[in-house]
Amino acid sequence: MDVAELRKSVLERRKAMPLSLRLELSESIGRRLLDVPLMRSPSIAQVLFFISHGSEVETGPLRRRCRALGLAVAAPRCEAGPKKLHFYGVDEPEALVPGPYGILEPAADARPADLWIPSLVLVPGSVFDRRGNRLGMGHGYYDRWLASEGRGLPTIGLAFESQLVPQVPATSLDIPVQWLVTENEIIHCASQT
Repeated sequence: MDVAELRKSVLERRKAMPLSLRLELSESIGRRLLDVPLMRSPSIAQVLFFISHGSEVETGPLRRRCRALGLAVAAPRCEAGPKKLHFYGVDEPEALVPGPYGILEPAADARPADLWIPSLVLVPGSVFDRRGNRLGMGHGYYDRWLASEGRGLPTIGLAFESQLVPQVPATSLDIPVQWLVTENEIIHCASQT
Protein backbone atom coordinates (compact mmCIF):
# COMPACT_ATOMS: atom_id res chain seq x y z
CA MET A 1 0.00 0.00 0.00
CA ASP A 2 1.47 3.40 -0.93
CA VAL A 3 1.50 6.41 1.41
CA ALA A 4 -1.65 8.02 -0.04
CA GLU A 5 -3.63 4.77 0.19
CA LEU A 6 -2.41 4.09 3.72
CA ARG A 7 -3.35 7.61 4.88
CA LYS A 8 -6.76 7.37 3.21
CA SER A 9 -7.52 3.96 4.69
CA VAL A 10 -6.61 4.95 8.26
CA LEU A 11 -8.38 8.32 8.02
CA GLU A 12 -11.56 6.65 6.76
CA ARG A 13 -11.45 4.35 9.79
CA ARG A 14 -10.91 7.34 12.11
CA LYS A 15 -13.70 9.36 10.50
CA ALA A 16 -16.12 6.44 10.88
CA MET A 17 -15.71 6.54 14.67
CA PRO A 18 -18.86 7.91 16.37
CA LEU A 19 -18.32 11.31 18.01
CA SER A 20 -19.21 9.97 21.47
CA LEU A 21 -16.56 7.25 21.17
CA ARG A 22 -13.96 9.71 19.82
CA LEU A 23 -14.53 12.00 22.82
CA GLU A 24 -14.39 9.08 25.27
CA LEU A 25 -11.15 7.77 23.77
CA SER A 26 -9.69 11.29 23.65
CA GLU A 27 -10.35 11.59 27.38
CA SER A 28 -8.49 8.29 27.95
CA ILE A 29 -5.58 9.55 25.84
CA GLY A 30 -5.50 12.77 27.85
CA ARG A 31 -5.33 10.85 31.15
CA ARG A 32 -2.53 8.63 29.82
CA LEU A 33 -0.62 11.62 28.49
CA LEU A 34 -0.30 12.99 32.01
CA ASP A 35 1.48 9.73 32.96
CA VAL A 36 4.24 10.19 30.36
CA PRO A 37 7.47 10.96 32.27
CA LEU A 38 8.06 14.07 30.14
CA MET A 39 4.70 15.52 31.18
CA ARG A 40 5.50 14.94 34.85
CA SER A 41 8.94 16.52 34.59
CA PRO A 42 9.23 19.69 36.68
CA SER A 43 11.51 21.10 33.98
CA ILE A 44 8.67 21.32 31.40
CA ALA A 45 7.00 24.74 31.53
CA GLN A 46 5.10 24.83 28.22
CA VAL A 47 3.15 22.43 26.01
CA LEU A 48 2.87 23.15 22.28
CA PHE A 49 -0.50 21.73 21.25
CA PHE A 50 -2.20 21.04 17.96
CA ILE A 51 -5.79 22.25 17.76
CA SER A 52 -8.00 19.29 16.90
CA HIS A 53 -9.58 19.27 13.47
CA GLY A 54 -12.14 16.86 12.09
CA SER A 55 -11.75 13.42 13.67
CA GLU A 56 -8.41 14.02 15.42
CA VAL A 57 -7.85 13.33 19.11
CA GLU A 58 -9.69 16.12 20.93
CA THR A 59 -7.16 18.36 22.72
CA GLY A 60 -9.42 21.09 24.18
CA PRO A 61 -9.93 19.50 27.65
CA LEU A 62 -6.23 18.65 27.80
CA ARG A 63 -5.23 22.27 27.16
CA ARG A 64 -7.43 23.33 30.08
CA ARG A 65 -5.92 20.61 32.28
CA CYS A 66 -2.37 21.73 31.42
CA ARG A 67 -3.20 25.34 32.29
CA ALA A 68 -4.63 24.16 35.62
CA LEU A 69 -1.27 22.44 36.26
CA GLY A 70 0.49 25.78 35.69
CA LEU A 71 1.86 24.99 32.24
CA ALA A 72 1.89 27.56 29.45
CA VAL A 73 -0.10 26.49 26.38
CA ALA A 74 0.65 27.39 22.77
CA ALA A 75 -0.73 26.34 19.38
CA PRO A 76 0.35 26.79 15.76
CA ARG A 77 -0.69 29.19 13.07
CA CYS A 78 -0.08 28.09 9.48
CA GLU A 79 1.37 30.15 6.67
CA ALA A 80 -0.08 28.36 3.65
CA GLY A 81 2.22 29.92 1.01
CA PRO A 82 5.60 28.96 2.48
CA LYS A 83 4.00 26.04 4.41
CA LYS A 84 5.38 27.15 7.77
CA LEU A 85 4.16 26.82 11.35
CA HIS A 86 4.65 29.38 14.09
CA PHE A 87 3.45 28.80 17.67
CA TYR A 88 1.54 31.40 19.68
CA GLY A 89 0.33 31.49 23.26
CA VAL A 90 -3.25 30.41 23.83
CA ASP A 91 -4.68 31.64 27.11
CA GLU A 92 -8.08 30.97 28.66
CA PRO A 93 -10.54 31.91 27.26
CA GLU A 94 -9.13 30.70 23.98
CA ALA A 95 -9.21 33.20 21.13
CA LEU A 96 -9.11 30.88 18.10
CA VAL A 97 -10.01 31.73 14.51
CA PRO A 98 -10.17 29.61 11.33
CA GLY A 99 -6.84 29.40 9.48
CA PRO A 100 -6.05 28.73 5.81
CA TYR A 101 -7.18 25.08 6.00
CA GLY A 102 -10.23 25.75 8.18
CA ILE A 103 -8.31 24.58 11.27
CA LEU A 104 -8.70 26.81 14.32
CA GLU A 105 -5.55 28.67 15.29
CA PRO A 106 -4.51 31.52 17.60
CA ALA A 107 -5.89 34.95 16.68
CA ALA A 108 -3.68 37.50 14.93
CA ASP A 109 -3.05 39.41 18.18
CA ALA A 110 -1.74 36.33 20.06
CA ARG A 111 1.76 36.61 21.54
CA PRO A 112 4.48 34.43 19.99
CA ALA A 113 5.32 31.37 22.11
CA ASP A 114 8.62 31.60 23.95
CA LEU A 115 10.57 28.61 22.64
CA TRP A 116 13.44 29.33 25.04
CA ILE A 117 11.47 27.98 27.99
CA PRO A 118 11.45 24.17 28.40
CA SER A 119 8.70 22.92 26.12
CA LEU A 120 7.35 19.73 24.66
CA VAL A 121 5.42 19.31 21.43
CA LEU A 122 2.21 17.32 20.95
CA VAL A 123 2.23 16.16 17.34
CA PRO A 124 -0.82 15.20 15.28
CA GLY A 125 -0.84 12.59 12.56
CA SER A 126 -3.04 10.42 10.42
CA VAL A 127 -0.96 7.22 10.77
CA PHE A 128 1.72 6.15 13.29
CA ASP A 129 3.89 3.13 13.92
CA ARG A 130 5.46 2.04 17.22
CA ARG A 131 8.86 3.47 16.22
CA GLY A 132 7.34 6.97 16.13
CA ASN A 133 7.18 7.31 12.35
CA ARG A 134 4.09 9.18 11.26
CA LEU A 135 2.14 10.42 8.31
CA GLY A 136 0.57 13.83 8.67
CA MET A 137 -1.80 15.23 6.10
CA GLY A 138 0.87 15.37 3.41
CA HIS A 139 1.97 19.01 3.63
CA GLY A 140 5.04 18.53 5.86
CA TYR A 141 4.35 21.43 8.23
CA TYR A 142 5.36 19.64 11.42
CA ASP A 143 8.38 17.88 9.91
CA ARG A 144 9.76 21.19 8.61
CA TRP A 145 9.11 22.94 11.94
CA LEU A 146 10.64 20.11 13.99
CA ALA A 147 13.73 20.20 11.75
CA SER A 148 14.16 23.97 12.24
CA GLU A 149 12.60 26.05 15.05
CA GLY A 150 11.51 22.98 17.01
CA ARG A 151 14.77 21.06 16.62
CA GLY A 152 15.59 19.12 19.76
CA LEU A 153 12.27 19.64 21.52
CA PRO A 154 10.74 16.48 22.99
CA THR A 155 7.77 15.17 20.99
CA ILE A 156 4.69 13.14 21.84
CA GLY A 157 2.24 11.89 19.21
CA LEU A 158 -1.42 11.55 20.17
CA ALA A 159 -3.42 8.92 18.28
CA PHE A 160 -6.23 6.45 18.54
CA GLU A 161 -5.14 2.81 18.61
CA SER A 162 -6.88 2.41 15.22
CA GLN A 163 -4.26 4.77 13.71
CA LEU A 164 -1.37 2.41 14.50
CA VAL A 165 0.06 0.28 11.70
CA PRO A 166 3.04 -2.11 11.70
CA GLN A 167 5.23 0.21 9.62
CA VAL A 168 4.94 3.74 8.25
CA PRO A 169 7.07 4.44 5.15
CA ALA A 170 9.53 7.12 6.28
CA THR A 171 12.08 9.26 4.46
CA SER A 172 15.10 11.16 5.76
CA LEU A 173 12.92 14.30 5.94
CA ASP A 174 10.41 12.69 8.33
CA ILE A 175 10.90 13.40 12.03
CA PRO A 176 9.62 10.56 14.27
CA VAL A 177 7.97 11.32 17.62
CA GLN A 178 9.76 10.16 20.77
CA TRP A 179 6.61 9.02 22.56
CA LEU A 180 3.18 7.92 21.35
CA VAL A 181 0.05 7.91 23.50
CA THR A 182 -3.12 6.03 22.56
CA GLU A 183 -6.20 5.19 24.61
CA ASN A 184 -4.58 1.83 25.49
CA GLU A 185 -0.89 2.51 26.01
CA ILE A 186 2.10 4.79 26.30
CA ILE A 187 4.81 3.84 23.81
CA HIS A 188 8.40 5.01 24.26
CA CYS A 189 9.24 4.96 20.55
CA ALA A 190 13.03 5.11 20.96
CA SER A 191 12.90 1.77 22.78
CA GLN A 192 11.07 0.17 19.82
CA THR A 193 13.92 0.51 17.31
